[in-house]
Amino acid sequence: MRRLPFALLAAAIVIGATLRCANLATLDLSPDESATWIAASAPTIGQVLAVQARANPGELGLHDVALHLWMGLFGDTLVALRSFSALAGTIAIIMVFLVARATLALAPPIEETTTDDRRDLTAAIATLFFAVNLITIKYSREARMYPLALTLTLAQVWFFLRAMHQAKTADLLGLAAMTALATIATFTSALILIPEGLYLLVVLAQAAAENRARVMCLGAALALGLFLVTPFLLLSIHLRGGAPNPQTWEWIPRPAPWATITLFSKASGTYAFPLLAILVVSCAFRQWGARREAIVFLLLWTFAPPFFLTALSLVVQPAFVERYLLACFAPFFLLAAIGVLESQPVSFRPGAVALVVVLSLTHFVAWSRKPHGLPWALATVAATTGLNAGDAIGVAPRSGINVVRYYVRDAKPVLMVEAVDADPPPAVVIVATGFDLDKAATLAQRYPRVLANLREVVVRAR
Repeated sequence: MRRLPFALLAAAIVIGATLRCANLATLDLSPDESATWIAASAPTIGQVLAVQARANPGELGLHDVALHLWMGLFGDTLVALRSFSALAGTIAIIMVFLVARATLALAPPIEETTTDDRRDLTAAIATLFFAVNLITIKYSREARMYPLALTLTLAQVWFFLRAMHQAKTADLLGLAAMTALATIATFTSALILIPEGLYLLVVLAQAAAENRARVMCLGAALALGLFLVTPFLLLSIHLRGGAPNPQTWEWIPRPAPWATITLFSKASGTYAFPLLAILVVSCAFRQWGARREAIVFLLLWTFAPPFFLTALSLVVQPAFVERYLLACFAPFFLLAAIGVLESQPVSFRPGAVALVVVLSLTHFVAWSRKPHGLPWALATVAATTGLNAGDAIGVAPRSGINVVRYYVRDAKPVLMVEAVDADPPPAVVIVATGFDLDKAATLAQRYPRVLANLREVVVRAR
């Protein structure tokens, strides 16, 4: 019993790291990743922040500066760019185990079976579920800020839970620091404050003097963390020349009212989700009396952020995006893990764990076999063939400009990459899916010669 949790944890780390680090160069650079690359590749940290403020308005530069330093050591190949995220995603696996143990410690043992060994086993199962889940793997293979933000958010929750136990100064300072760092990594990390704030209100309602003092200390630490973000926010606004335009997020579709359920269903897969959902519901009902504090916190953490984004999207502006809610999967899998160990008969438990893992890996394999992204590299090769010095490549839509710049970054002589409506007109254009149909038809008339007709991308010349 003592060895099993750490065997499962080791398996989670090894399998999770392998899935996150393998074949990082398979997919072409995406437009989102190109925004990160163009900022991180600036010559100095000051220039990184200046470019980032315009290219990535949803963050304050922590990831891009870290990636800039990483690129100084390992270069800017696709493997180098994405391996930083893969490393952060692997560390997140370990953080899930620590957070799970800290969450289970919210409820004091009331039975002889509720020992440290059982707590470790529950945490290890949750970590294994997290490690093999598609949504946590997929975003750990992209050169974006979300894996780093996820790791920092989990660290923030870990300090929050530790401070809930004893409110030591070191844990409160760690909570403030991680709140600031996670929010600087991406604004959406601040969503974690919603379930934490609600949970503090629940604790405060218990009206014990000790609880009130502890809640005040944690609230002050969270407020200090947000205050520490202020200088970076003001710097970003200054570098950008103003606050981000809300139209920056117009690409986000309006979610359905049941988007929260769809979020977990899509991430877990058609077959794994029903089993996980049953385990979560079983956990909530069967452990409500024994682990009420832990169950309340886990339910708030799992569902409050997506419910909030759904309401915000329906009332104000669409903002429901699955990568904004990565941290919500950790409590979801912990609830499922508790449900596994409470299921009867006991002989069902190993099979349930194995079934969730197999179905999750099957979901990942099925996703991997489908085409993702656009063939920007092949399109760039076709566009650059036969270009003369001084010729330019036009790219539509504009989000693809930095992608093509990435693929011609080492070209000699240096090639210009710009929008298709540049003056003078480019010699060749790359037109991808998502560009205005009427404008695409006009470009087809101006550039009648097709150099390459790829999947959802056409390369044209005069």
